Amino acid sequence: MTMGNPYVFQLCQVLLQGDKELEAAMHHFADAFEGPFIAQPGETLLRYGDKRPLTFCIQSGWGFAQSMLPSGTLRNFELIIPNSILANEDMLFYGRPMQAALVAKTEIVYYTLDHPKYLASLEDVHAWNQLFNRICSGLIPIRKQRILDLKVMSKPELLARLLQRFPDVFTYCTQEEIASYLNVSRSTLSRMLRKN
Repeated sequence: MTMGNPYVFQLCQVLLQGDKELEAAMHHFADAFEGPFIAQPGETLLRYGDKRPLTFCIQSGWGFAQSMLPSGTLRNFELIIPNSILANEDMLFYGRPMQAALVAKTEIVYYTLDHPKYLASLEDVHAWNQLFNRICSGLIPIRKQRILDLKVMSKPELLARLLQRFPDVFTYCTQEEIASYLNVSRSTLSRMLRKN
């Protein structure tokens, strides 16, 4: 295991559009990530109800974020994709356990940041607050667009885009998992696949 990684710093630069004022804070933030770690297919990075205040930087691989339905079952609602930063936001911002689960579907290479440990090492907490707010503000529109797409795109359009981005998705996921992500029944998915 190595400490720090230029990959995390470069990803922050992209999210912050090269903001020079926060460059020192970005270096400190990137250096605080531990890894790389590897999650195998089916492995859970964060569980529903998890209280660990962690942030993940996903370098490669993909999976699903799952939400808990009132029935007690988990539903795939968002794709975990490379070049993304994921946090246990429920714990970090609201002090409550994780309200979703992060599950690998392929091998995922990732880095983690332990927030209490990181914050204890900071000399300039104000710069950190600025940095984290900027990172979050960069990620929120991306997430909102994904949620909007799920609402406004037709199910066949969503399936076509998923297959375009991840042609081998059915190698790693069952039809039930894909149907859950598209919020359709398995029989509806089967009909869509026959038409595709």
